[in-house]
Amino acid sequence: MKIEIPACWRKDAAQDATAS
Repeated sequence: MKIEIPACWRKDAAQDATAS
């Protein structure tokens, strides 16, 4: 999913991004 998210989420998103 390509969505603009706050820097706060980027931390957690980094882990989900790899799985996505």
